[in-house]
Amino acid sequence: MAPDNRRKTKKRKKRLTPLAVFLLWLFIFAMIAAGVFFFVTRNKKVVFNIGSEKVYGDELAFYAIQLARDYHLSNPDTLYEIYEGDVTFEKHYIELLRERIVNTKIEYICAKHQGFKLSNEEEKVLDKEVSDFLSDYSDMLSEFDVSEKVVRNALNEQVLAKKLIDSTFTGDESGETYFHIYNLLFSTVKLNADNTLKSNSDGTLEQVSASDKSKQYELAMKAVELSKEGKAIEDIASELGVISTATDIYGSNTGYDSKAYLNEMKKMKDGDVSGIVETIYGYNVFKLISSDDREYKEKMKEKNESDTVSEELDDKLELWSKEAGVNEKKLYGPLWESFDLKTYIHR
Repeated sequence: MAPDNRRKTKKRKKRLTPLAVFLLWLFIFAMIAAGVFFFVTRNKKVVFNIGSEKVYGDELAFYAIQLARDYHLSNPDTLYEIYEGDVTFEKHYIELLRERIVNTKIEYICAKHQGFKLSNEEEKVLDKEVSDFLSDYSDMLSEFDVSEKVVRNALNEQVLAKKLIDSTFTGDESGETYFHIYNLLFSTVKLNADNTLKSNSDGTLEQVSASDKSKQYELAMKAVELSKEGKAIEDIASELGVISTATDIYGSNTGYDSKAYLNEMKKMKDGDVSGIVETIYGYNVFKLISSDDREYKEKMKEKNESDTVSEELDDKLELWSKEAGVNEKKLYGPLWESFDLKTYIHR
């Protein structure tokens, strides 16, 4: 066989022409630029015009992320569920978001007009809040191109807004005090299986028999005797079988509805156990945990302040809106119309 003298040639690799390389790089650059342009465009679109302040897309993103955190929103499907009437949870939360942003800006503007500033201690607290938020939501903030400056400014404005509200709506200054007792009830009224009170057809409480009432009194006396022996009130409740009707009671030292309790407490000091106090529910023996419960007082103060603020804030906001120069006709910017809360649900 004659030798094959044909030369074997290597396949030549196709190389991109300089024009193709240029076009490829141009395409890549265009894609990157489009992404950057999208973020810049969105973040520079006005969401709200609130007096001298404008809210842009990146600040809206911060508030949306914050709201999702505060209300533990993690499943977009829940937004389609009905909140009330024909209002979905999505519409409900969007309205809460709108109120939070607009009201905060109005309050911040007025706080600034009135010269409110953060103290050194408040600045340190703010630094910690900013640091924590950046750490906890770094991925989402990066996704929506929300800078540290935007986060800091928004949180700073929220603090100043709160300072304005706190200074406007003062708490209870009446000097009211509250007691805390642990009460054992030796019931002389009949109870249902779930320990609720059993009533007659006319609405009055159904009483136990005279002999059962006498037995309850004897148990109450036993409770007093055991307390004098130094036994803990909780152990007495267990020993005498009244755990189900034993409970902590808090009340005002001037406005509590049972004068019998208040009169008994006047004879006692913290830690004492009472004698028998009779009420419409039966015989009571209680331990005075505190005649001036500061923690409970603080809770009541916060509740009263919250109730006061919720009742009066709307009227105040109307005045503050005028002070801030809010124009309702120009309030909404183009980005608010296309806002979609589902985008910001925590994932």
